[in-house]
Amino acid sequence: MLKLKQASNRMHARLAAFLENAMPRLILACLLVLLLNPPVSADGDKTDIVILNNGDRITGEVKSLQARILQFDTDAMGTIAIEWRYIDQVMTTENQSVETTDGRMFLGQLTSEEDGDAIGIKTSSGL
Repeated sequence: MLKLKQASNRMHARLAAFLENAMPRLILACLLVLLLNPPVSADGDKTDIVILNNGDRITGEVKSLQARILQFDTDAMGTIAIEWRYIDQVMTTENQSVETTDGRMFLGQLTSEEDGDAIGIKTSSGL
């Protein structure tokens, strides 16, 4: 019985020493994980607005525009694909990076042109 109690005391002492040495590292690791992974709400505000031709308004975040298909991320519906011809207006709070088929790059806000089929980019120097 005495040997069992001594073994138990040694295990308890080893565990206590391990926790004493490992605890600061564990706390530091947890803090790093929390700091490096911000909450979802800080991951990009969904403040862009798409107004469809039928008057419906959708709030979300512009993800991409490729081949006249707008990828738009919403809280309620996830990421949806909207054909540009169904979009009346796009209001963005952030500039979008746009590359044309001939390789030119533009930075600005997406706009719909008068005919509704063309895509405009409002840059700091105009459209």
